[in-house]
Amino acid sequence: MSNHYGDGSTFEVKVLGEHFKIARHCPHRGGRMDHGVINENSRTITCPLHHSVFSLDTGEQITGPKCEKLCVRRLQVYSEEC
Repeated sequence: MSNHYGDGSTFEVKVLGEHFKIARHCPHRGGRMDHGVINENSRTITCPLHHSVFSLDTGEQITGPKCEKLCVRRLQVYSEEC
């Protein structure tokens, strides 16, 4: 699942019931992370440009050309059902 917000600098994904807001561009060379591959089992996202892999939990880079953390934020989603 991917939703696009506001100025287009972030997008949202849902992974195993958790929602994450992610920077749209990779910190390495600006690859479009909204076109990246989400791995639900390892809770990662892979940049489609240079294949850097980032943790959805921390934003830390796991593999790929050295770069800064990816800006990732876990969102608190409130259910309308009570």
